[in-house]
Amino acid sequence: HEQGGERQKEGAGLGPAGTPDLSFAAFGGPSRLFKVWNTREDQQSISLKKHTDWITALAASPDGKYFASGDRNGGIHVWDIKGNEIHAFREHQGSITALAFRADSALLASTSEDGQLIIWNLTKGSVAKKVKAHNKGVTALHYHRNGHLVTAGRDRIVKIFKPDFNPKTTFKNLPETITAVALAQDGKHLFLADFHGEVFAYDVTSNKAPLTTLESNPPSLANRLSYLQQELTRQTKKITLAEQSLTKASQSHETLTQRITGTRQALTKNQKSLTELKTQNKADTQNLKVLAHKIKQSKKGAQADKKLKTPHQKLATAKANFQQQEDELEALISTGKESLQKLETELSTLAKKIIVPQKILAEALAAQSKLQEDLDYWSQIAKPKP
Repeated sequence: HEQGGERQKEGAGLGPAGTPDLSFAAFGGPSRLFKVWNTREDQQSISLKKHTDWITALAASPDGKYFASGDRNGGIHVWDIKGNEIHAFREHQGSITALAFRADSALLASTSEDGQLIIWNLTKGSVAKKVKAHNKGVTALHYHRNGHLVTAGRDRIVKIFKPDFNPKTTFKNLPETITAVALAQDGKHLFLADFHGEVFAYDVTSNKAPLTTLESNPPSLANRLSYLQQELTRQTKKITLAEQSLTKASQSHETLTQRITGTRQALTKNQKSLTELKTQNKADTQNLKVLAHKIKQSKKGAQADKKLKTPHQKLATAKANFQQQEDELEALISTGKESLQKLETELSTLAKKIIVPQKILAEALAAQSKLQEDLDYWSQIAKPKP
């Protein structure tokens, strides 16, 4: 309608800034008027002329309480939702190109054609930090919820700043001027859009070539369905490979567990036999001492002495045999303990290796489920309407 046409004209070339609940939207443009539209009542609620030149940048605070507007003359105004001016800042020496609030709405970032990035403390109403971000004008700004800032400049450079405003990563020699920047929600990927409408994805930890180029327009239903089907097939193959890898690792784990069980049983049996041998050996040693004493004390002549010496010799021979068996068992037990230790170490390593295919399988199953859900949804959308 007519009012909507006025809104469109006023905001031509400059997108509106809306509160998180979209109940209010701020507009600005060549008229220098800062306007707020109440979307619930579908009517204009504020129209103020404080700027001395075209309004070139707008932002709404994450808490929904404030708007910020910047103009071509370098002026910045901060307003509450009712249109009361909270702050008026003038520090930039060029047109304001972008504004962005920090996630807690306590700081406001501004960029300009003067190449500067300025952080404003909204509690104190003063400059918190001033950074010479680019040698030429700044073309884009993003304030991530984790406190990192991203700027792009006409020098075809993109910079990521840490929450303390010190540089973190710089992307140089970009082929075209960047017009929009954004960090992914997890903060691990950077998205850049250039003057020709190309959108690129970068790894934040590396300033090398882009990971991929994204389509700047939504794909057709046919292309979307084809892509989802291909991805679903790829995930199914990935699941099969992960299952095979997990089965193989699990079988190796089971075989190794059985070997450890057998080794433990043999070790227990040998330890028991050794204990019995030592008991017998101890008894034989005592009996030999008794017989030796009797032989020494014998007064019944050679015949009696001979009767004592014969069992003494037999007992001594048996004791020697027992001692040999004991030595052999101790060697077996020592070897068994070493083998068991090696097997248990190997089992521990194998158990850690099993985690990898388990994780891959879980992720692939989750991705498959999401892809199937998306495929079902878009397949339903693609069905001809009766």
